[in-house]
Amino acid sequence: MKLIVLDGNLGNSFQDGQPVLSKISERMPATLWLTGTALLISILLAVPIGIYSALKKYSVFDFFFTGLSYFGISIPTFFLGIVSILIFSYWLDWVPPSGMRDNFERFDPLDRIIHVILPASVLAIGLIASKSRYLRNSMLEVMNQDFISTARAKGLHERKVVLKHAFRNALLPIITVVTLQLPILFGGAFIIEQIFAWPGIGRMAINAVFRRDFPIIIGTTMVSAVSVVLFNLFADVLYYLVDPRIRFEKN
Repeated sequence: MKLIVLDGNLGNSFQDGQPVLSKISERMPATLWLTGTALLISILLAVPIGIYSALKKYSVFDFFFTGLSYFGISIPTFFLGIVSILIFSYWLDWVPPSGMRDNFERFDPLDRIIHVILPASVLAIGLIASKSRYLRNSMLEVMNQDFISTARAKGLHERKVVLKHAFRNALLPIITVVTLQLPILFGGAFIIEQIFAWPGIGRMAINAVFRRDFPIIIGTTMVSAVSVVLFNLFADVLYYLVDPRIRFEKN
């Protein structure tokens, strides 16, 4: 089997003879839609939870979300996915249990959103738990710094002290966590896509393992490896944008 990677040739699938790169390109938008939605949900929920837990340290709210975070980190994704389908799809009939869309004749944004809610939420549970805990700890460390006391002594509003000074300085550890979670999110989508019959590259890779379609397995593995490198590069760029102390040295 000849693979000319630098030319974009990842070989052909053993199953249907189609080029691997074209098959991955067809499935990639579905995977990006799923993982992107899960990442957005996790950020929108983890940031306020982490900040408020830090401001209300050792409160009922803090203990409640600490317990939920341990639950979210420890529960297996495949188990949570199956239970979610049972509750929200079959018992309550709120969302569809599988697939990416019902309307195959035209693009329907509402149909896509309804289908992605459940798998993206299941995929985001672990991310919300870890991000909120890291942000809470980072905020607690920053809130004890001298520049926070100085900002308060100048008479700044507490909201401005928290959001502009404390939160911005607490973002650096969170950027590391988020960028390191992105490849994990990409890998976790493999399980979610199989459970929810999501037409992404994760489900294609799992089916390729059962069919011993080695070109597909190699292609999806290479995409995962490249994503790790790109996400680490993205983290370095975000460091430069968020922290004004980081600047490139000019010779």
